[in-house]
Amino acid sequence: MTHQDVLLEASGLCEPCSLTTSDCAIATRAALGLPTNQRIIATGHQPMLQHGGLLAKDISAAVLADRSDGVPVHLMLDTSTDPVFGASIPLYSDGLWSSSLGVVASESTLPLWRRNSATIEHVALDLALDDALDAVEQACTLMRWQWKQVNVSPVEVRSSTLLETPGGAWLLDAMHRDPAKCAHALSQALDVEGIDDMRRPSLGGDPELPLWASSSTSPRRMARASDLHREGCTLEPRAVLTSAIMRLFVCDRFIHGTGGGRYDRATSRWLHDWLGLKAPPPAVVTAHVRLDAGQWSAAQHAVQRAYAA
Repeated sequence: MTHQDVLLEASGLCEPCSLTTSDCAIATRAALGLPTNQRIIATGHQPMLQHGGLLAKDISAAVLADRSDGVPVHLMLDTSTDPVFGASIPLYSDGLWSSSLGVVASESTLPLWRRNSATIEHVALDLALDDALDAVEQACTLMRWQWKQVNVSPVEVRSSTLLETPGGAWLLDAMHRDPAKCAHALSQALDVEGIDDMRRPSLGGDPELPLWASSSTSPRRMARASDLHREGCTLEPRAVLTSAIMRLFVCDRFIHGTGGGRYDRATSRWLHDWLGLKAPPPAVVTAHVRLDAGQWSAAQHAVQRAYAA
């Protein structure tokens, strides 16, 4: 990876990073077991096999934390229903190409934190994963192995715990006071920022909110205002609310990739229009790591035959 492969937008990594000192932020950090007197530089993603752009975020968080006497944090999105590791990896042995598929926790209607441990059939990495661990710990083992390859060791925070913090409770209370304004401001922010691939909340007398709702007898769906205090209802933050909690109450700088950076423009506008709050600007970092073109071209036909087989 070279400096030409790195893209920076929004706030740069060299810009000064102020320490958040609000009472709610301090209490939220303490609830998550994070230091309250050091800068928190955070990034995050669904737990998965990381490409160069994702690892670049964790590397950048570690570098910026070191420069600012801070602590790097990785937000593990265990509220995601995505596969944890489902990549087909080309393997070359004894003059032959083949492919191997590694799966830790396949795609499910359940968020990762509610899944059972997965039976691991193939992992095409030098990595032992214990199938006696629960699904979240299996995913964390995979993440830690990848971080070790690039010599970073961030503190882990899980998205499923954010609503239980003082910052999460503060935003839930704000939703309860005026759910219609919350939903309308979010819908408008998505429209203004041109975010076409994120569902708008339905409005009306019982508007939808940027939360997931589920119970022991019902699948996960978008939460409505009436779910905020419904007995037996489990709430989880959706993407914009997760980002809002992190940026307002957990970290002093959040590092996105290009996709998250695009969505977070809508988060910033939503918080401003709904609550009049200005969240600290995120940084955007990505990188490209490419295979040797000559070597790959020579093997292409063999790889295609292996996939066909």
